Amino acid sequence: MPVPAPAAGEGTTPGSLDRHGRTLPVDLPLPSLLTAIEVLQVFTSPDSVARLTAPGAVHALIIPEPQRLERVSETLIDLTEALHALPALAGVGIDDLRVISSSPPRGRARSAAELKRSFETEASQAIADGDSALLLCDSAQAIPDIARAVLTGSFTLSQLTTAMVLDLVASTHGAIGPTARDEIAVLLPPEAALRALPESLICHAFRAAKPQAVAHRLAQHTATFPTSDPPLTLDDVKGLPDICGRLQHIIADLSDWKAGRVRWEDVSASVLLHGPPGTGKTMLAEALAGSAGAHFIATSYTDLQAAGHLGDYLAAMATVVAEAIARAPSVIFFDELDSFGTRTRGPGSKLSRYMTAVINDLLQQLTRLNAAEGVIVVAATNHLNHIDPAILRAGRFDQTLAVPLPDKAGVRDILAHHLGPEAAIEASVVNGLLGKSGADLARIARDAKARARRARTSLTAEHLHQTVADHAPPFCAKHLHRIAAHEAGHIVAAAVLDLPLPVRARITPTGGDVLRPARTSYTADIIKKELVCLMAGRAAEQLLIGDISSGSGSGQQSDLELATALLMAQEYQWGLGESSLIYTPMATSQWHSLSETRRQVINHRLKAAEAKARKLLAENGDRLERVTQALLNERELDRMRIDELLKPLYSIKVPGPREQSVE
Repeated sequence: MPVPAPAAGEGTTPGSLDRHGRTLPVDLPLPSLLTAIEVLQVFTSPDSVARLTAPGAVHALIIPEPQRLERVSETLIDLTEALHALPALAGVGIDDLRVISSSPPRGRARSAAELKRSFETEASQAIADGDSALLLCDSAQAIPDIARAVLTGSFTLSQLTTAMVLDLVASTHGAIGPTARDEIAVLLPPEAALRALPESLICHAFRAAKPQAVAHRLAQHTATFPTSDPPLTLDDVKGLPDICGRLQHIIADLSDWKAGRVRWEDVSASVLLHGPPGTGKTMLAEALAGSAGAHFIATSYTDLQAAGHLGDYLAAMATVVAEAIARAPSVIFFDELDSFGTRTRGPGSKLSRYMTAVINDLLQQLTRLNAAEGVIVVAATNHLNHIDPAILRAGRFDQTLAVPLPDKAGVRDILAHHLGPEAAIEASVVNGLLGKSGADLARIARDAKARARRARTSLTAEHLHQTVADHAPPFCAKHLHRIAAHEAGHIVAAAVLDLPLPVRARITPTGGDVLRPARTSYTADIIKKELVCLMAGRAAEQLLIGDISSGSGSGQQSDLELATALLMAQEYQWGLGESSLIYTPMATSQWHSLSETRRQVINHRLKAAEAKARKLLAENGDRLERVTQALLNERELDRMRIDELLKPLYSIKVPGPREQSVE
């Protein structure tokens, strides 16, 4: 996009005031003026400056960017002169303010330990003398402990804004009138591009003779200087409104902490995201950082292990954590948390000792991060049950959020985001893509646009239909009916047995699923009811289709696997079966070693549960048909719709008091 040429004719309007009603000094170097204007966004009134300079007051000004911290540190004398010269601050004594910086003076090479020691010594001396002190730090963690004990307030230096540039123009080129100010604002580039410019280019732009020419140069520099893409924010995340809403609470807490309204220990500052691959967990972490305006650091076990042997791994982990603390406010993201492994019991192999060291170090670093002010910890996993229990215990993560596959509204939103607002997204397309992850949907959208490009036409509904057919071939009508009947069986059985109703049910390109609230404890009676509910899918197929498919036993998390696992846990873990009370949990891979007698007992209970399910569904056939047809027509049912389909609940036939056993 071409940069507009500078306007001719209109220059300055002597005597006009800036947007704060004050005139900034014009006889200071540009870096000093820039510092003064930035600081004035923090200390905006005589009262705030009076609090800053009160005897014994100790404030911290956080400047995360090294270049800005160095510039502010080097303009300290000019800064106090600039503040003192402001008419609005006339009479406020700031001459005794001691400004102490953690940044080394230009040209002096000093070790990190020497710098830290010198900074702490100066701060300690100012506190002992009872002086007012302003500490310039690169992070909240850099504030010395002695200063933290008496800290009056902590602030973060504002990022460059359009209003600040206009104030700076008025300082260097004379006060400008409202018309000229509006014209210059239009010429200026976006704020994100301004902030990405090196200060040398900003200074070059301000060498221009007229205010409009300054804006013109800034626009030219941002058009030619390579800048990074704007940060991802939660507004860019589609299809996950509930999760984004929960993460917005973290951002609000962070804002309150930065404003001094809450203590860090009261902030919700850690979250564990779990769910199927491709649901957007990594994107959510990055968007959280973007929306919060926080530095983003991402790592994983794979990244850290690439550093080398155990010592190198531990050093790499310490470096990443130190960066997150030093760059606060920050978001540190641990991807693939399950890859860190678990600690095994008893004496182990060399690998076991290695993983124990890795887990122990991770626990220590999480403790360190949880205590670090301004650091938000986010982790993600596809397999929550593969994580060491010590990582999941209370206190490690404030929240554990399930990131689901998108629902119908989410599918439509994600497609619209990638295809553009003009794309026609029909209901059949959305129905055909239920069960696909956000990553899958993004790929399908790219393929549809590529199909249109190859045809040298704009994107049409036909392009999208063809692409969906390639990625998610539709089921035949009979198979769809079978899937709907199967899932409807689970729903109706849960209602009849007075079990928690599903919060969602749907038909997807790979089958169907019913999501019910997870249980935290079981009794023998609940186990019987849950077994009937699990076997109700097979029973519904038999009743409505006339035969039973292999769907109930298709791998892990299938109906038969879950039902068998429930009975195994009852017998060998929970002490609720007919065996002894000895705790002898058995992995799925060990089930083949069961005695023939135990096999017969478990098989008998499964068959009895299936017979009970078939009887219950036959007695409530009208509701089974109704839910089946709703699934066929709508493809997705939420809790409210399920309630509607099952009403009136009082007319559902519930087993009488004598019908207690499923055996």
